[in-house]
Amino acid sequence: MLVETTQRVSEAEYLDLERPAVDRHEFRNGVVVEVPSSNHDHSMIEGSIGISLGEQLDRSDFELYMVAMRVKVPMVNLITYPDIVVCRNPQFLDAEQDVLLNPTFVCEVMSPRTIAYDLGAKAASYRQHDSLLEFLLVEQERPVAEHYVRRDEATWQVTRVAGLSAEIELHSIPCRITLADAFSKVERPLK
Repeated sequence: MLVETTQRVSEAEYLDLERPAVDRHEFRNGVVVEVPSSNHDHSMIEGSIGISLGEQLDRSDFELYMVAMRVKVPMVNLITYPDIVVCRNPQFLDAEQDVLLNPTFVCEVMSPRTIAYDLGAKAASYRQHDSLLEFLLVEQERPVAEHYVRRDEATWQVTRVAGLSAEIELHSIPCRITLADAFSKVERPLK
């Protein structure tokens, strides 16, 4: 079992401990940080978006990964677990094929515990990934999303959408996401 610690470990030490672990942990520049577990609403939103993207990408040359695929962001020495990752011609860190190096699109469902990190340090890290062209951060508590699209090497366009009628046209993959579909399995009243 891998335990969160402030003591620095190498990337190799992290992977040796993380690969057999039951709980998930991020590697943040040598520091291991536990990833909070999902609840019902988080899982339903993630699943709805994943199913929609999977259907739209069917018969394309894109690959879709959900939940368990690690992504390495080498510029900031981060290994993280996005909720959804899409790429073409995947490149992996090693023969284990469990750390993706070249994501095209990433989607995160932000829980109340992770929203500050996701909108702050994690979004900043994603913007530094060379292969990442687009990412989407969806709030779990209400139908709100931030959509980031790379315009050039140093510029990202950020669009905030809100409400169940909101629709997000993705630019890096041939897909569209509606917040009505994303929240279709959430049974509690939305804020």
